[in-house]
Amino acid sequence: MSFITKAVYEHNNRFKPDLPLGVRLKFFLFLLVVSCKIDTTSIKNQNFPNPDFFYMSLRNSQTIVLSDINGENQYPITAEYESPVNPIFASDGKYIIYSALTEGSKSRSIFKYNTDKMKRTSITDDFGNDLSPSISYDGIMLVFSSNRNSEGNTWNIFIMNLLTNKIKQVTQGTLHYDPLFSTDDSKILFSEYSNGYNHLSIIDTNGANYIKLESQKQFYSEFQFSSNADRIYYNNDRGIFSCSLDGSDKTIIVSDSSEAITCRFYAPVDSILFYNGYDYSAHIYRLYRLNIDTGEKRILKESVEKVFFEDCTPDGTKILFLQIKDGKGNIILKDLKDGNEKQITDSEYHDFNSRFNKFIF
Repeated sequence: MSFITKAVYEHNNRFKPDLPLGVRLKFFLFLLVVSCKIDTTSIKNQNFPNPDFFYMSLRNSQTIVLSDINGENQYPITAEYESPVNPIFASDGKYIIYSALTEGSKSRSIFKYNTDKMKRTSITDDFGNDLSPSISYDGIMLVFSSNRNSEGNTWNIFIMNLLTNKIKQVTQGTLHYDPLFSTDDSKILFSEYSNGYNHLSIIDTNGANYIKLESQKQFYSEFQFSSNADRIYYNNDRGIFSCSLDGSDKTIIVSDSSEAITCRFYAPVDSILFYNGYDYSAHIYRLYRLNIDTGEKRILKESVEKVFFEDCTPDGTKILFLQIKDGKGNIILKDLKDGNEKQITDSEYHDFNSRFNKFIF
């Protein structure tokens, strides 16, 4: 694993199996029970509805912070004991959904935070740990990874109907994680670990037609459906690829032996792709914008400091990226029309994993 890839993995706020299973589980259980006071120093504590984006912040522990587009109004929404992970915007943009602990609990549940009412409510409540929530495009279903219905060391994919609160188990395996709905809500793309290999897999939402699309020693960190749900785009240790829903017709999108290539898919892929590169010879980090249809590639940012693409507005005019200096990350907003950059966060803590609220742009 290249060091740029490792850096992305360390800061992408996801539980991934790059260690032996027993080691991973011990480390994960440690994370579940640890509780630290969150210092909200340098966060402007002003409440407002419909945030433009959120980001994660390591302020002695970890918290979710909402922000307006200029970073002038920011406020944390999670308490000192919650240690939230995997936040996403719900389908209407008025809720933040994430996995967290309740006070005194040793297991994680999934919660939603109403930005209008500034109120948190529980979506799941079980003795097991629920992680990696994803909302269907029609807003009716929630898919997540959980070790419920097991001895704690088996993780599977579950779907919850948000109208009826009924939950069904979709997969039967050892370690399944990071589920993602297709744009037509008919399929779920996810990662899994079994028999010493990591796999990129797909299954129908009803549990039928389970296929392992590809396998490798390193885990799959980023993947996404095309906008019309007929192809899959993914990042592996050789570059950025696409394939059909059955794993055939594989196409190399980006592969360069002179650079370490990583990608963070910001939305269903149509024709525009953003990715990170590290030039080994020049020791330069770059952010790229690629038009898949025309092959036109544009360098958005070059830096001797570590920079990683985080997210993009639906119209493609603004991006959020992470800049790491002296081991500390800050969130930068860049306007692609005029090239102007604005530093959103500037504190002694590490800020990362920023996401636009795409429902208000």
